[in-house]
Amino acid sequence: MSDHRTVADIETEALIVTLSLIDIQDVEGSRKGKLREDASLTDEEVAFNIQAENLKTLLATLQDHRFALSIDEALQADTATLSAYSMINQGELDDHLAALALERGHDLPFPTRPQRLLELTEAPSLVDPICDVRCH
Repeated sequence: MSDHRTVADIETEALIVTLSLIDIQDVEGSRKGKLREDASLTDEEVAFNIQAENLKTLLATLQDHRFALSIDEALQADTATLSAYSMINQGELDDHLAALALERGHDLPFPTRPQRLLELTEAPSLVDPICDVRCH
């Protein structure tokens, strides 16, 4: 099952559930003191209690879902960065292996995909264009 709710959708639903719980508490609070302590619960009171428990369970589920969604969003955001680091590490390893091959008198291996991608990448400047001095 695919769930495409956003964090904002979940927070809105959680707010509605919370307001419903407050409404139930208000109704229960208005009844306090009007009934004898030994009186059994009415069908309406039982229904309110069951609904409150269901809403509390739903609220906990929504909070768990919101947490899982925020973790998923963070992982999605980090995927590109982690892929770039992986490509850089592989390119560095391939460069090291190529240097070892040259040192041993072997032919230089063909550049690997990570090496070719790193050759196309422009290195960041060490000079800040705003202050025109070397970065610290």
